[in-house]
Amino acid sequence: DGSISGYRWNWGDEIVVNAADSAATIVGSAWARTSQSGAAGGVALVNPDKGAAKITAAAASPSSYVEVQAYAAAGVPYHVWFRMQAQGDSYSNDSMFVQFSGAVTAAGAALDRIGTTAASTVILENGKGAGVSGWGWNDDGYGTLGSPVYFATSGLQTIRVQQREDGVMWDQLVLSAGTYFTARPGLTRADSTIVVPQSGSGMVTSHVYPAAGQYPVQLTVTDNGGATASAWTSASVAASAGSTPPPSSTNASPVANAGGPYSGARGSALTVDGSGSSDADGSIAAYRWTWGDEVVVRAADTAATAIVGSAWARASQSGAADGVALVNPDKGAAKKTAAAASPSSYVEVRFYAAAGVPYHVWFRMRAEGDAYTNDSMFVQFSGAVTAAGSAVNRIGTTAASIVILENGSGAGMSGWGWNDDGYGTLGSAVYFAASGLQTMRVQQREDGVMWDQLVVSAGTYVTTRPGSTQGDSTVLAVTSSSGASPSHVYPAVGQYPIELTVTDDKGAAGSALTTATIK
Repeated sequence: DGSISGYRWNWGDEIVVNAADSAATIVGSAWARTSQSGAAGGVALVNPDKGAAKITAAAASPSSYVEVQAYAAAGVPYHVWFRMQAQGDSYSNDSMFVQFSGAVTAAGAALDRIGTTAASTVILENGKGAGVSGWGWNDDGYGTLGSPVYFATSGLQTIRVQQREDGVMWDQLVLSAGTYFTARPGLTRADSTIVVPQSGSGMVTSHVYPAAGQYPVQLTVTDNGGATASAWTSASVAASAGSTPPPSSTNASPVANAGGPYSGARGSALTVDGSGSSDADGSIAAYRWTWGDEVVVRAADTAATAIVGSAWARASQSGAADGVALVNPDKGAAKKTAAAASPSSYVEVRFYAAAGVPYHVWFRMRAEGDAYTNDSMFVQFSGAVTAAGSAVNRIGTTAASIVILENGSGAGMSGWGWNDDGYGTLGSAVYFAASGLQTMRVQQREDGVMWDQLVVSAGTYVTTRPGSTQGDSTVLAVTSSSGASPSHVYPAVGQYPIELTVTDDKGAAGSALTTATIK
């Protein structure tokens, strides 16, 4: 209904995250987003000084932390910098633990992972006796240049910051594969440097990458009415003559190339091409494509599901898919009347979906003791909207969809069963404001409930229940296609994120994103 007035490209090699960016997620009460003099955008993420003792190791399941997400490339060395300030300029208020969802060493070994007690320690004071004064930039080196971080797969990375000493704040995080790889973005003391995110403009633009790798590339367009939309693709960058590639390992991750972007018609076969994928020290053994229209997530999938706090746990369960369910044991807690904006415990699920497409969400659940007092959950989303585009059931609010296993008053329960947010009727459709990665949060309404499968469907299960409401044994296959060049039929118009994951002959994997515009 208008024209494109602006194009903004993010390249995946120089990443800047501001505390003022509301996309940063705060869990628990230790951290808060507050106004701060001299901070980027006038805002910092603050952990106030309450006199707590220094923590000797990161927590595998901390009660409070900050998480940010960024797209980065596999196999590329990045340097991580924070701009920080210590309350009262005290060295006892100047450090944080930092963890990652998929960080590895140059040799490919897991490093400082979320969910473990291993972490990088970022200290503002740059060595013993160096002093602290106002804002300053530092990494995980203490008087030396810190170590680079690599990522196991290209795509979305999660960075978690948790308390080591209270009294610390930060306003900017930089992951650099070039400009700041060996150069500090600013001073360690009395700093006023605000790093501006690097991006390209214009419908057609160019960029020079500093290192070989497969980089996620994001385009955001803005129209003359101020509305925006984003899409993802990837850039496979080969090493140039005379360049110094990143350190290699005996099993380097393969580079996925999903091709595209693609376009096609609803109801007609769309063919994709991943033949440009490569492996530096072997060969591609398998290709797996996920299409963004039929999403199946199992509780056993630790890559797609994250547990925060102690209310939920991944446990063995008879009859569950893969024998595993996400369980909130019955402790006799009263039913909650509304979702919590900042719950102490929850499960989060990440998946790719398309904007403007009606999806239906189903869970396969079980109530402890087959009791109706143990059969419901609150469900929220990072970017859900109504058909008219209004925000709905958002994470960080008290609004939520309620999924109840018993399909109406007196309907009863027996073992596993499938249901949505309808209570004796078909539930409502879910739309997403932007194509790409979505986050779904499941939190407690009644304890005593468990679930093993989640379906987000734009086709097969839009109006059809995946299985029975009682005594169900339906285990759905994760929807994907294999082969270098498969075809897929989309059921609805939209721009769908497509993910290709390739596995080499040594078992290492790499991923890439592209899109399919279906008209």
